[in-house]
Amino acid sequence: MLIVEPRAHYASGHFPNRCAELATAYADLGFRVELLTSLGWARDHEHPHPPFTVRRWRRWARWLRTRFHDPWLFTLLVAVEARACAQRMVPRPDVVVLLAWDEIPSFLAATVPRHERWLVNQFRRASDLPRSTFIETIGRARERRRRAAGGAVRIVVAHDDRRETWAEVAPFLDPVVAPVAGVRDLAPLPEARVELGLPIKGKLALLFGESVLKRREIVLDAFATFDDWTLILGGAVADGVAPAAGVLTFGVVDDATRDRLFAAVDLVVLSFAPGYRNESGTLMDAIAAGTPVVCCDDAAVAHTIVEPFELGTTFRAGDAVSLADAVREAPSVVDPAHLASARRELSNRAVARRQLLAMGIVVGHA
Repeated sequence: MLIVEPRAHYASGHFPNRCAELATAYADLGFRVELLTSLGWARDHEHPHPPFTVRRWRRWARWLRTRFHDPWLFTLLVAVEARACAQRMVPRPDVVVLLAWDEIPSFLAATVPRHERWLVNQFRRASDLPRSTFIETIGRARERRRRAAGGAVRIVVAHDDRRETWAEVAPFLDPVVAPVAGVRDLAPLPEARVELGLPIKGKLALLFGESVLKRREIVLDAFATFDDWTLILGGAVADGVAPAAGVLTFGVVDDATRDRLFAAVDLVVLSFAPGYRNESGTLMDAIAAGTPVVCCDDAAVAHTIVEPFELGTTFRAGDAVSLADAVREAPSVVDPAHLASARRELSNRAVARRQLLAMGIVVGHA
């Protein structure tokens, strides 16, 4: 198994965490796993002995990666380095899993070997990406031959709306809905507030993650109306926010601090960019910690995860008053039965099995 995440060197966001957790899940299922990154893995110092091997791009590719920022060049480098790593692996991988933000599926279909199965987790809409008719023509022809030889390149997306848009532009890559973000095992951390220097008493809420994917101002406006809540901002979403009465900032944190933050708070706030259709690593972290959530109602996860598993409440997207009402109505705890069901069905192992199933590989439950 080869997992490719070219952005795993970023300390912010979920890039190193999500790919490492997926790699660990595949290792738990009995695969020998290698993780290919462009510039390295940001969590090396925290996890020096992971159950997988970390590989970096070759020196010349790293040089191009750091000096030129053209998206087409970056996409080409991802495809070339993934192919080269797969060819060097002994034995050759049965499945290559890519976590991709760029226009890479057609590149892969046009360039990679025929006998492997390539699963491309695509987080962006097809309409957001540049298209190359020439590359898609080559990819379409090669994919027919690849599938005849037992291989495949297949696009995986998080929501059926996104599957439909990809099916319009790349039907030959047979887009399918399957998860990529999963829930990890997290031991209880009863001393989290003490260890983080947070108030022992009082109610704490957390807004965590990348600023570009969060509607931060809505959350700040909502919590400004409370006297009995303290809002904590963690990750890049805290950039540019000065600590104030009722607001604490942590910025980009290591894994241990991230775990303590989710364990320390009473509520996790999910206020996404408009029309958010991807999964949520922040939601998976909240489930791992057993912390209730409030989620904007235009996000796909509000209706596919939060409501079905009864993990919290929803609010009208972009409405600070509605968010404040949802905070007041949010449960103090998640029902243990619902929480256990969410952890079981959304575990990293379950995610790995569902991804393999998309490639026709069935793995039994351990």
